[in-house]
Parts: sequence; C-alpha cells; structure tokens
Amino acid sequence: MEKDVAITNSSGRKLHGVIAVPDSTHMPLVIICHGYASSTKSNTRVELARRLSQLNISSLGFDFTGCGESEGELHELTITQGLADLTAAFNSVKTIDRVDKNKIALLGSSFSGSVAVLFAAENNIKALGLKSPVSDYSQLSGVPLAAKRRQQNFFDDAAKYDVCKAAEKIKVPAIIVHGSEDADVPVMQSKKLFSRLKCEKNFEMIEGADHRYSNSRHFSQMIELFAGWFDYYLS
Repeated sequence: MEKDVAITNSSGRKLHGVIAVPDSTHMPLVIICHGYASSTKSNTRVELARRLSQLNISSLGFDFTGCGESEGELHELTITQGLADLTAAFNSVKTIDRVDKNKIALLGSSFSGSVAVLFAAENNIKALGLKSPVSDYSQLSGVPLAAKRRQQNFFDDAAKYDVCKAAEKIKVPAIIVHGSEDADVPVMQSKKLFSRLKCEKNFEMIEGADHRYSNSRHFSQMIELFAGWFDYYLS
C-alpha cells in the first residue's frame, strides 16, 4: 500500500514523498531517488517500489526541491541541496516504527547518483544502487534547468565535489547499472566510478540501453537487477 507523506528539509520546505509499506514488521527499506527534473511519478520509482513490495521490502520515494509536488524552484536544486533533501528523507524513515533501522538502502539515478555516492560515503546505509549515475559534471554540457541562465550555479556547486574520491570511502555493497547507448551520461563515467569503489561491488552494462531505458526489455532488466541486489543484501 502506498501513501503520500510530507518531509521537512533543513530549510523548512516541504518535500513530497511516497512510501510503500508491505503488511509486515521490521522491514528493510530502500530510499529511491529520482533524476534531475523528474519526480516520484517516474517509471523507475513506481515499478521498483512495486517489485520491492513483492519482496517484503518497503520503499520511500521523494521529490527533490523544485521537483514534482515539493516546494521550491527547480533552479535551486544543486548537489548541495540534493544532499540536504536526501538527509531529510533518510532521517524521516528512521522514525517509522515498522522499518528496520539497520536495513536502509539507497538508489540514486543520474543526477541523484552523485548525491547518493556522496551520501553513502558519510552515512550508515546497508546497500547502494546507482542507475546511470553522473559522477563528473565537467563532462556534461548542460542540465535540464527551467532557467538556462542559472545553469552556471549548478556547475559551480558540482565543482565542489569529487564524487569518485568519495566513492573510495563507501563500505557497503554497491551496484552500478548503465546502458551502453547512454547519450546523456557517458558509460565511461560509471566504469571510472566503479574502479574507484573499494567495497563489494558489481557493474552491469545493459547492451543497447539508453539513459531512460526506453526499451521495455532494457527497463525490466534494470529493475530486476536492482530488485535482486536489494533483496540479497537486505534479507
């Protein structure tokens, strides 16, 4: 069963969340983070939450600042703001009685892949999944901001972080899934990121898949890889 929840970030803004909780106790939980300018309505969040529920794993998806039904403007969403939003979401799930606080995992997608790496390097989670993550914004020409003139603010903020260096600090099992035909985020970024991980790890390249896994077969394959990973490490 899914229900809407409200999360308050460190700035006092309300973030919209969707929590899916199977009918059991002491459940593990996966926080599902969407990509830039996406929302909890993304196909990945919806389908992975459904699949995890079948495995008796709960999930929380939330809209980052300026996305979906959350407060704020899209141009305010940077990696720094993303970390603050994710921290608020993480703290909120730890207050849910039926969630096993020692079995909270994290999935980051594209933009939120970099946020997830930085978060996992500094916080106590159980497992990490990264879907087509961005790890080096200097290689990208732009981000889908509503106000193009403000893109430089995003890149200036991103330049403060070394995602690959942060990956070296991650101690929990991590999987990276990336499409071989991703025209938005080069697959070489994930290969480099994977090489810097020192934890138990797996890299899965889906042949022919684009950034959005628009082919239904590629999409299903991606979902099953993450569902299987979380099921194994959260059971």
